[in-house]
Amino acid sequence: MLPPDGWARHESVKKGVWDKYFPKPVLITVDQFMEKDKAGKSRWYPLVTGSYIQGLVASGRDEQRVYVPDDILFQNHSGSLFRIICLIP
Repeated sequence: MLPPDGWARHESVKKGVWDKYFPKPVLITVDQFMEKDKAGKSRWYPLVTGSYIQGLVASGRDEQRVYVPDDILFQNHSGSLFRIICLIP
């Protein structure tokens, strides 16, 4: 059975904890994404064309799910945390 949430800790993927799910990297195509700021307020951020969120596809018995690493974040100058966004030229 695959993990029930949508997050995968990057360190656990690197250590092989996810190997039993045969993880494969995937680029997630979205128009925008939501992050919560330090105060817990949800904010939506648009992505420019050609940008993707890095994720992984995990496989179970009869299913596949997409997970987003929850600890691949960077902090901008205002202190907000954001997902790593991949720009494909």
